[in-house]
Amino acid sequence: LMFLLFFLGFAPSCTDGFEEMNRHPFERTEASIPTVFNSVISNLMLGYMEQNSIGYYYFVSQQLANSAPRYILAQGVDEIWNQYYGMLKNVRWLENELESSSLKVDNVTACLNILIAYKTLLTADYVGDMPFSLAGKGAQGSDFYRVAYDKHEDIYKYCLDVLKSSVESFKDADDQMTLGGGDVLFNGDYEMWKKFANSIRLRYAIQIADVDNAQATTHISNILGNVAQYPLITGDETIGMWPKQLGGLVVESRPWYFSAENLTCMGSTMWDMMSDNYNTDGSGFYDPRYKIFFETNGNNEWIPQQQNGANPVQGRGPYINSSYPNGRDRALTQQEWDNKGDAAFYSSVNYYLGRDDENLPEIIMSVAEVHFLKAEAYNRGIGVTQNAATAQAEY
Repeated sequence: LMFLLFFLGFAPSCTDGFEEMNRHPFERTEASIPTVFNSVISNLMLGYMEQNSIGYYYFVSQQLANSAPRYILAQGVDEIWNQYYGMLKNVRWLENELESSSLKVDNVTACLNILIAYKTLLTADYVGDMPFSLAGKGAQGSDFYRVAYDKHEDIYKYCLDVLKSSVESFKDADDQMTLGGGDVLFNGDYEMWKKFANSIRLRYAIQIADVDNAQATTHISNILGNVAQYPLITGDETIGMWPKQLGGLVVESRPWYFSAENLTCMGSTMWDMMSDNYNTDGSGFYDPRYKIFFETNGNNEWIPQQQNGANPVQGRGPYINSSYPNGRDRALTQQEWDNKGDAAFYSSVNYYLGRDDENLPEIIMSVAEVHFLKAEAYNRGIGVTQNAATAQAEY
């Protein structure tokens, strides 16, 4: 008892210097707007299970064949959900900091709104209805610990409007706050931010044309009818996370997916779009990209997998070979390189296309997609006068 009383007598003094004693000696202990903004950009990278989930869509859309997926799609959705809400709390912090800042922050706010609209539209397409308008605000009190779900439709309308208003809110004034190194996506190029916003607004407007034609028409006509005010990416402006530009970024999810789950290969649908016949020597190919996208099977033949489910299961040999993962990296001879495993029945995805994690970018929005979207709009007359010639030119 005397010991306890002695200890308690000195307890108040234990708080002296508490903050200083518990400060991390090597890491930052205070956040800045550019640093947290950069963390939001980092969430544009695909997660491991999200990359795996995309493999399912390859098969469903018949871009590739997949004979025996080993992971369940729910794992990908869980990761997408967790990453989104982990990011959203940082977004809410940024919103509060920008709102209370004494600096002129119109441009930074516009960039943040474009990012969150894009990421929210992506996530909503995976999960449908989701907490959004009140989500990510747990730091503001217990009322926000458990919030209502927003409807998928309402999220779309809100985000499309935000993309439009964000483009219109950029200021040319020199006294605007800048993100400096916090903007690793466009390095402070606000014209590219505008093009990004307009391009993804076009994508998602086209996407809802069959279910909400009025909403789609409004946005598409606004963009394609005012190209000077709402420019789109063009030329070499494809948007992505480019490893060499980001100081040695490694895109880890892609090679993991292909080495852990490479049961994807050229399907018969893709073959029919690229070749005139089924000659196994590849003499029927007229699309020169076939050797970039795919490679021969274990017998050095070009053979697609039929997309009707009645196929032997493709092995993972082309990717794991003698050592897991990426065994062919260690091939010292042509014979070792050609050893793709006994179960390499079909033309798999090109090893280097799946393996390269230091050069190939993680594409967010390509110029090719923008042309394709414009072709769709003009071909169907959505928001513009129907014009088959213009559609063909864009295609």
